[in-house]
Amino acid sequence: MSIGRALDHVIAVAERWSSSEDRSFNGGRLICRTPWTGSEAFLHRLYPPVSSELIATIAPATGRQPPTDFVQLLERFNGLSLFKSLSIYGVRTSYDRSAEVMHWQPFDVGSHQFGLLDLVGRDGMVIGSVGPDVDPVAIRSTVGDVARFDQKSRTVLETWSSLAEFLVSETDRYARCFAPDGHLLPSLPEMEGSAPPWPEINWAAIKPGFGSRAWWDDLKEKFGF
Repeated sequence: MSIGRALDHVIAVAERWSSSEDRSFNGGRLICRTPWTGSEAFLHRLYPPVSSELIATIAPATGRQPPTDFVQLLERFNGLSLFKSLSIYGVRTSYDRSAEVMHWQPFDVGSHQFGLLDLVGRDGMVIGSVGPDVDPVAIRSTVGDVARFDQKSRTVLETWSSLAEFLVSETDRYARCFAPDGHLLPSLPEMEGSAPPWPEINWAAIKPGFGSRAWWDDLKEKFGF
């Protein structure tokens, strides 16, 4: 399956949760508000595409050429966040902290390449993450596949034959975990060794402890590092 067809599938799945409160901007989409997790939280974020000139900045920022499939994805969406559990990084174009700007800024791919370079190969790249443990997901040039790594041990936990297969299979898997209003289902399908969805925690009501994983995740969401 091509990246184009995989993204068509992702959009079709995400639109199952569409509502009158969704937002669009320059080809990007915010789908399904989830106010119980944050006043401006959405279940799905599809960031506006960026120019070929901005995509070209990835190579000098990372010291490696982005894989072709990843480039094709960025030409359509500058990263994704699906079910708050599956993230594909993009090119961050602004660090303005205002809500309206932050809505449309992905996690920057250039700041997520450290720690796995020796495992993904010279032409490989970390392109996203999955699950509450933020397990990194990388395209491996050494093997020619997409792999999920344990964040701490760096061991490979899962593999997919391509970025397109990863997007389709993970989007379909997480879709089975959420109710039509965007809440997690009370009884989840068997994970079978795959990354679970993010737990529903209302950070507006529960302040994460200083230095905790939740505290760091909150900083990542606010500042995009």
